[in-house]
Amino acid sequence: MLCTAFLLAAGPVFADDLRDFHGTISGVSGKSLSVQNRMGDRRSFARAKDTRVSGRRKAWSELQGGDEVVVSWSLRDSKPRARRVNVVGTK
Repeated sequence: MLCTAFLLAAGPVFADDLRDFHGTISGVSGKSLSVQNRMGDRRSFARAKDTRVSGRRKAWSELQGGDEVVVSWSLRDSKPRARRVNVVGTK
Protein backbone atom coordinates (compact mmCIF):
# COMPACT_ATOMS: atom_id res chain seq x y z
CA MET A 1 0.00 0.00 0.00
CA LEU A 2 2.78 2.42 0.92
CA CYS A 3 4.65 1.52 -2.27
CA THR A 4 1.55 2.26 -4.37
CA ALA A 5 1.12 5.65 -2.69
CA PHE A 6 4.76 6.50 -3.42
CA LEU A 7 4.44 5.56 -7.10
CA LEU A 8 1.28 7.61 -7.51
CA ALA A 9 2.86 10.62 -5.82
CA ALA A 10 6.08 10.34 -7.83
CA GLY A 11 4.37 9.81 -11.21
CA PRO A 12 4.47 13.43 -12.42
CA VAL A 13 8.14 13.76 -11.49
CA PHE A 14 9.09 10.88 -13.80
CA ALA A 15 6.85 12.18 -16.59
CA ASP A 16 8.89 15.40 -16.94
CA ASP A 17 12.32 13.98 -16.04
CA LEU A 18 15.02 16.22 -17.55
CA ARG A 19 18.25 14.87 -18.98
CA ASP A 20 21.38 16.83 -19.90
CA PHE A 21 23.38 16.68 -23.13
CA HIS A 22 26.72 18.53 -23.21
CA GLY A 23 28.36 19.44 -26.49
CA THR A 24 28.93 21.96 -29.26
CA ILE A 25 26.19 23.43 -31.43
CA SER A 26 26.53 22.05 -34.94
CA GLY A 27 23.35 23.66 -36.28
CA VAL A 28 20.59 25.96 -35.12
CA SER A 29 17.36 27.28 -36.62
CA GLY A 30 14.30 29.03 -35.24
CA LYS A 31 12.70 25.67 -34.43
CA SER A 32 15.54 23.29 -33.54
CA LEU A 33 19.08 22.85 -32.30
CA SER A 34 21.68 20.17 -33.15
CA VAL A 35 24.47 19.43 -30.70
CA GLN A 36 27.47 17.12 -31.02
CA ASN A 37 29.32 15.87 -27.94
CA ARG A 38 33.04 15.10 -27.70
CA MET A 39 32.39 11.40 -28.36
CA GLY A 40 30.86 12.29 -31.74
CA ASP A 41 27.25 11.62 -30.72
CA ARG A 42 24.84 14.08 -32.32
CA ARG A 43 21.39 14.89 -31.01
CA SER A 44 18.71 17.26 -32.28
CA PHE A 45 16.27 19.07 -30.02
CA ALA A 46 13.03 20.80 -30.90
CA ARG A 47 12.50 24.25 -29.44
CA ALA A 48 9.62 24.40 -26.96
CA LYS A 49 7.51 27.51 -26.35
CA ASP A 50 9.02 27.78 -22.87
CA THR A 51 12.67 26.97 -23.71
CA ARG A 52 15.01 29.16 -21.65
CA VAL A 53 18.50 30.23 -22.72
CA SER A 54 21.05 31.18 -20.07
CA GLY A 55 24.77 31.63 -19.54
CA ARG A 56 26.83 33.50 -22.11
CA ARG A 57 23.83 33.99 -24.40
CA LYS A 58 20.40 35.12 -23.29
CA ALA A 59 18.09 34.33 -26.23
CA TRP A 60 17.56 31.53 -28.74
CA SER A 61 18.27 33.99 -31.57
CA GLU A 62 21.79 34.56 -30.15
CA LEU A 63 22.80 30.86 -30.33
CA GLN A 64 25.57 30.13 -32.85
CA GLY A 65 27.33 27.14 -34.29
CA GLY A 66 30.41 26.36 -32.22
CA ASP A 67 28.88 27.48 -28.90
CA GLU A 68 29.46 25.00 -26.08
CA VAL A 69 26.14 24.20 -24.40
CA VAL A 70 24.42 21.99 -21.87
CA VAL A 71 20.90 21.21 -23.09
CA SER A 72 18.38 20.06 -20.48
CA TRP A 73 15.75 18.15 -22.40
CA SER A 74 12.73 15.92 -22.07
CA LEU A 75 10.74 13.66 -24.36
CA ARG A 76 7.42 15.19 -25.30
CA ASP A 77 5.26 13.71 -28.05
CA SER A 78 8.11 11.24 -28.83
CA LYS A 79 10.38 14.16 -29.71
CA PRO A 80 13.36 15.48 -27.68
CA ARG A 81 12.49 19.03 -26.63
CA ALA A 82 14.99 21.50 -25.22
CA ARG A 83 13.74 22.94 -21.93
CA ARG A 84 16.91 24.86 -21.04
CA VAL A 85 20.01 25.72 -23.04
CA ASN A 86 22.92 26.87 -20.88
CA VAL A 87 25.71 28.38 -22.98
CA VAL A 88 28.97 27.65 -21.15
CA GLY A 89 31.38 28.76 -23.88
CA THR A 90 31.26 30.78 -27.08
CA LYS A 91 33.35 30.48 -30.20
